[in-house]
Amino acid sequence: MTRLVEVLLGISAPSERIPIENTVFFDPTLNDSQKAAVEFALESPEIACIHGPPGIVVTPRPSGIESEFGAAGTGKTHTLIEVIRQLTSVGPANPKPLRVLVCSASNLAVDNILERLLALPVAKSEGRLKVTRVGHPARVMSDENILDSTLDMKAGRSDEVSEVISLNGLIGLTCTFARRHSQEMSRLNWKTLSGYSPGKGKVRKENPPAVWNGRKCGKKSARCERST
Repeated sequence: MTRLVEVLLGISAPSERIPIENTVFFDPTLNDSQKAAVEFALESPEIACIHGPPGIVVTPRPSGIESEFGAAGTGKTHTLIEVIRQLTSVGPANPKPLRVLVCSASNLAVDNILERLLALPVAKSEGRLKVTRVGHPARVMSDENILDSTLDMKAGRSDEVSEVISLNGLIGLTCTFARRHSQEMSRLNWKTLSGYSPGKGKVRKENPPAVWNGRKCGKKSARCERST
């Protein structure tokens, strides 16, 4: 059982915060409250809950879970975007970029965060943030950039997708052939056991002739004796 699971189940108390100094924020428009919330989330090893007016948006992080509560227009999304950028970049909070799983109770909330992440300016020294939208394409926001980030679209552009499609077709043909072969063998076995003869229908089997020294003997032959 991991430390995070123990904390979530109430088996262990959350660990003490690990202070982080000289945090450089990506978004210069964050106010003091939002900056404090970002630092609080980065300094919490297992779980961090950021409160505001009624409402909730939740985002798990690699080493724990961060939750932000608040109504619309209170700066929740800006704070979450900053936390994601901090975790996916090298900084005082982490020595190397981390992978982040962003979750929400609604598809629209996830798409809203993804839309803002994709709209971030890209520095020349840094590449665009790599994101993958997991979910059914029919439930994803009808935005070209978001649809292009879905798992289905990325899988369709993969170099191995043609090989997978070819292999899938080969597996389908093999299964069809095996099923037909099994059905044909079942019919042949039934015909053999039931005494079926082509063109004559079902034929009654007669008693096999007596065998003596490996030779067939007629019933009227006095020299033949049944072998025991």
